[in-house]
Amino acid sequence: MTDESVRQEWVYCPVCGNKTRLRLRKNTVLINFPLFCPKCKKESLINAKEYMIRKINKTQLCKAAGITTNAMAKLGRDETVTQETLEKICAVLGCTLDDIVEIKPDNSNI
Repeated sequence: MTDESVRQEWVYCPVCGNKTRLRLRKNTVLINFPLFCPKCKKESLINAKEYMIRKINKTQLCKAAGITTNAMAKLGRDETVTQETLEKICAVLGCTLDDIVEIKPDNSNI
């Protein structure tokens, strides 16, 4: 094993620039990885290859999921979107609906 294959680099938060709890080796590849920063408490989607980190923005997520920017805007405003839209986002992020959706009971009728 060479020194280069063991060398690890810290991953820094793309939002605040602080060190996260994640370290990468040169041969590590991350795609649509949800990186959480313990300092600013924000989660960012990143791609990483050969120590290069790239943050995924909403526009890139829309394009990868095949959804409109209007659907993404509705999500940001907490408005109604179709289940199909959520499933497309889950397919890109590699998660399930349970990971991104919280169902709260409607207590207005009680």
